[in-house]
Amino acid sequence: MAKKWFKVDAVEWIKSDKEQNYSVGLSRVNGQKICIVQNNNELYAFDHKCPHAGGHLSQGWLEENMLICPVHRHKYDLRTGRGAGMQGDCVRTYEIKQINEDIMIKLKLSTLNPMNWFK
Repeated sequence: MAKKWFKVDAVEWIKSDKEQNYSVGLSRVNGQKICIVQNNNELYAFDHKCPHAGGHLSQGWLEENMLICPVHRHKYDLRTGRGAGMQGDCVRTYEIKQINEDIMIKLKLSTLNPMNWFK
């Protein structure tokens, strides 16, 4: 499936910890909610909802390079999205980069337009 870079218009930073040098926020990109994490000047992007219980990851926090879901405290690796230990689940990650002041995220383009399914 084709992918395209989209500009992130705004990030609503929900949780910040100056002492540990991270921020967790929410953005809408191409109509999709994305959780964005800034940790030690590195950016990471994830699906907004936890695959385990549907918790909003943008309301989570970081512990040792792991994003913690606020619902059941499931932990996801910032780099890979893999669940910690025996959790057995993963959260989808997205390529993200910063160019000057702009944050860009790479999302898949749907090759099928659902609006045309019933025509």
